[in-house]
Amino acid sequence: SSRKAGPEPRCARCRAATAAGGIANQGIFPGKVCQLRTEAGHTVASLRITINQHIATRVENEWSKSVQTHVALSAYQFALWLSANWWRLRWEPAAENRRSVDWQLSHELRSAGHGYLWPPLVFASDNDNVDVACSSTVDSHHEPVRYIEEFHTSLSGNAFETEVDSFVDLVLGRLSSEGISQTELHHLWQEVVEERRDSKLKSLRILEAKLGYDPEEAPQSTIRNLLTLSNSAGREAVEEIAPACAGRNPNAKIKEITELSQRGLEANPQIPPNLLGVLKRSQTQQLLPWDKGRHAAVAARRAFGLGNQPVSTQQLCDILGVPVQELQNSPAIANNTPPVGLAIRIQDNMLRLNFRRRNKTGVRFEAARFLADHLLANAAETWLPTTDLKTVRQKCQRSFAAEFLCPLSALKARLDGDFSESALDEAGEHFDVSPLAVRNQLVNQHVLPHSYLEV
Repeated sequence: SSRKAGPEPRCARCRAATAAGGIANQGIFPGKVCQLRTEAGHTVASLRITINQHIATRVENEWSKSVQTHVALSAYQFALWLSANWWRLRWEPAAENRRSVDWQLSHELRSAGHGYLWPPLVFASDNDNVDVACSSTVDSHHEPVRYIEEFHTSLSGNAFETEVDSFVDLVLGRLSSEGISQTELHHLWQEVVEERRDSKLKSLRILEAKLGYDPEEAPQSTIRNLLTLSNSAGREAVEEIAPACAGRNPNAKIKEITELSQRGLEANPQIPPNLLGVLKRSQTQQLLPWDKGRHAAVAARRAFGLGNQPVSTQQLCDILGVPVQELQNSPAIANNTPPVGLAIRIQDNMLRLNFRRRNKTGVRFEAARFLADHLLANAAETWLPTTDLKTVRQKCQRSFAAEFLCPLSALKARLDGDFSESALDEAGEHFDVSPLAVRNQLVNQHVLPHSYLEV
């Protein structure tokens, strides 16, 4: 990306280093000698990075034989990395198939490089929040410190923006006090600030980031196709669809999704009026994604009179207003897996359902996710996508489906303290969900540790 290329070398020493391919064995990129002797050199600091009470810079120091909470790092390089990747850090979600080298360079702090031992922090957006994961590093005699903190937490998007703004301004202030101006950081940060102030440009940058591109790098045809799609699908739906189209040939995926919207299994959900009132209460809207989905599922089970028993496929079809044989034999299920699952709102509370999943438990779970989005999504939204992404909307869907099909209280009673693999598998059969759904339900509700998802 042009934003990450940096300025031309400022002196003959730098130009010579660039021509020679950089400075070997020092982690210094070509053309950075002058910057490292000025910007970075004047901003080396003993940094402590704290996120929600977790100290990411907690280390074992091999030299001093002690545990410390600060590490000598370049504040300039940290601020430069945050600025260069700001839009993607704030808006690009994580997905299992998105961990490319490009994604890692934009989301993993270790890629800030330049010879410093950065904490192994990984940032990913869910739209409303920025999820942050930290892992410990292996003991190595070649490195003076070892990071020992492990955590997974979230910052609100507003908090992330405020803290990054404050830190970058602090670094710029330090440079100013040293008489240093017109650096790469000055130029990058000015661009970010101006883009955030311009509502149209901000929307464009968010869309580019969700597609996995740096600013001004996304194919213009892809941006045009998504903007055109938003006229029929809705802006929020397109922001969910865009990351699912990332990677190779995004235009082909957009075309496939557009064609998908023209077909599907017709459904006529029977929603009790009192349920919608409960879900629109401000207390429900302010909950965290997993809590919001679970709260909505508890209310839905109560409204549909399901008690604490498993939901049969017949009951699920009755709620959705779909003949059970049509759900089981839906042509859409037999097709190649599309980029997204998709429900389309049509007239008189009707839906058209297009499933991604093929096996029975997968179809049931996705059907419950469609129900969740229909209950919780903005009434103005026409398209209701299901994806593998970890956005707020998808988290709500998955949490709703897990609690609706496999209520936690009933699951815990069924297991009665037996969390063996066979017991979890039997519970999945009882509630007609996958064993993974059972494990996710228990882990996400803090009944079991995350290690159970690795089984």
